[in-house]
Amino acid sequence: MKPTHVAITEGAAELLASSAENLNAPPFISDLTGSLRFQVDGACGIVWSSQDRPGARYALVICSEIDSFPPGTDASEVFARIFRALRATGKFPIRLPISWSEYHFKSLIAFFAVPRSTADSIRWIAEVDESQRALNFHKLTAPGRTQDLEKFQIPDTPKLRDIVDCVINSAASSAPPKPAGLVDRVDFEAIGSAAIAKAKTFEEWRSLLNAKQSEILNLPLRTSVRIVGPAGSGKTLTLCLRAIQEIRSAAHSGRSIRVLFATHSWAMAERIDDTLVFLNSGQPVPAITVYPLLQILNDLVGGSMLKGLRVLGDDSTEGRRLQIAYLSESLQAVSPMDRAVLDTQGLSQLTLAALDGDASSQSELLEYLYEEINGVLLADGLIPGDRRKEEEYLSRPRSDDLPPFPTRGDRGLVLLIYKDFLSRLREREFITTDQLVSDATKVLETFAWGVKRESEGFDLILIDELQLFDAQERFAVALLASSFDSTAFITAEDPSQGLYSAILPGWQKDVPSRNERRSIELSAPVRFTPGILAFIYRLYLAFPLNAQGINVEEVESHEGRPRLIREVSSEAAEERVCSIVRDTVSSMDSDSRAAVISLDGNASKIANRMRASGVQNVVEVLSLDDVDKLSYSRRSVVVGEWQFLGGTQFSHVIVVASHGSRANSTFARVRELTALYVAASRAARWLCLIIGGDVHPEVQNAVDEGVLHNG
Repeated sequence: MKPTHVAITEGAAELLASSAENLNAPPFISDLTGSLRFQVDGACGIVWSSQDRPGARYALVICSEIDSFPPGTDASEVFARIFRALRATGKFPIRLPISWSEYHFKSLIAFFAVPRSTADSIRWIAEVDESQRALNFHKLTAPGRTQDLEKFQIPDTPKLRDIVDCVINSAASSAPPKPAGLVDRVDFEAIGSAAIAKAKTFEEWRSLLNAKQSEILNLPLRTSVRIVGPAGSGKTLTLCLRAIQEIRSAAHSGRSIRVLFATHSWAMAERIDDTLVFLNSGQPVPAITVYPLLQILNDLVGGSMLKGLRVLGDDSTEGRRLQIAYLSESLQAVSPMDRAVLDTQGLSQLTLAALDGDASSQSELLEYLYEEINGVLLADGLIPGDRRKEEEYLSRPRSDDLPPFPTRGDRGLVLLIYKDFLSRLREREFITTDQLVSDATKVLETFAWGVKRESEGFDLILIDELQLFDAQERFAVALLASSFDSTAFITAEDPSQGLYSAILPGWQKDVPSRNERRSIELSAPVRFTPGILAFIYRLYLAFPLNAQGINVEEVESHEGRPRLIREVSSEAAEERVCSIVRDTVSSMDSDSRAAVISLDGNASKIANRMRASGVQNVVEVLSLDDVDKLSYSRRSVVVGEWQFLGGTQFSHVIVVASHGSRANSTFARVRELTALYVAASRAARWLCLIIGGDVHPEVQNAVDEGVLHNG
């Protein structure tokens, strides 16, 4: 008999997030020969994992509600959100990604049950039952059957805590030993938090730090610090150690302290949170709030400003694709009259070809429009209709290291499309992340926030990956301080890992603060073989703004020197990837993690080709959402786009430029260099570059200098 309710432990939900096959038959998967377990106890089913331990949190789901998902709904997407929500209940206040549109009322929480592009407007109403360490999923709502959360009548639910613990205990002793050899999953901890903490506690790290890291930890409490350094130099680790030290010192002296650890994405926030747990001997650090800046801003202004709106440009999978699609609509909507006016102001060859309908030119122009709007206009806070700022934008000298809009007519087209683009967003009830930051900043500048600042602001603010925060976001962070005079800011950055921070001085401005800040450079990368370090060092020195006098320690040894393979076409390059992956994976040990990183948007195509060639253990990372999915993906080879894999670490990395270098401007060359630097610096022990066409000049220089092995 089918149970009425099913309890799904956190471990089981994690497994189902990657392997669920259906939504109408617990345990939602046909093969139970692996780690998943299932048992029926009266009217209730229990799904758990052999990795669970007594006390594990569980989701209680009504089977009839699960049945009501529309046909064709991806079961793994449903359980991915159940798992994420369940995991979030382990730390208060509960926060979920903004794209989920969460809403709270007492112990109730409502959020989108699947990505809105998959099944629009389907929402869960769930209840946090901390006495049972459970999240009860009571009801699914849809446009035709909405529910006011404040008026929702919480139904009686079975209390299954004792039963769940009993079945976990009964199976614990019979769990089979874990086989040796290549892991059957991407261990997100291994490529993220564990790669940072390296299984060492705060106390153990204190004696292992280099001189610069020790200097940062030994500075007087509440001292502001700006940490700058290349990839692999231990910036994130040092931030985490300093955060724990500040918390412990405050507790020792009997002080209360509010600490914010701000990130640019949910993936990085969870990585930091897990790292803090590692360093704190496996115990959570509830005194440290670790969340994306957008989430914090939305929470502090009451959470009401986004009601009914969707955020375009957060961690959602569809963000970039939708922006490009709307920009394409705006480009097609340019009228003959507008075109005539722009012609009189002068248009570049690329813009002319795109407006004349050339498909290749349109595709290239749309990419540049995306970069210009997000990296220049929105970052500068340019509001359509501000004639002074518009004229300044149109007339100021244009350097070659910006997106190629050299003429006044080109930039006039940018403004025209920008205005139409924002209008299309309003019609579709979207708000950009920059608009959200701008609106939140206005609230944080009010007298009302000034009154609440001392009690609700933060006494210490840490920021990782500062190069990803534009000037407007840095200003917003400063407004979160409990005191302009005493709040300490500790930030870490590598300008070379952000496109605009690598070329625009404005993106390297500090967080505005009245506190004097120490600037400390970390110049001793710690995670690379000497050969990989030599290559990373070579790339780092090639950036125009590298930058701030940072001296990376050179190495003499070429042990582990990266390999360059040149192919004549994209097809040949991608086929070579498949053959190398097959050969490499077969010889990897259980501590190894492999990634194939695309530089030109071909990750999905490469992944499909790999599967067709017999490499079946593949997981794709095509967005920041997908990075988060690595925490529950049961695959062992990651194939992803470079811009979504920053902050991760793999033992083996293949970097692929299927089409080779096609840069025809300084901006394009720096963009390619940034992609190569971020991708290559994910490798710790083994690195291979596969180029289908022309190579970037800095790659050729590395070959000529013997830093890269050619062939």
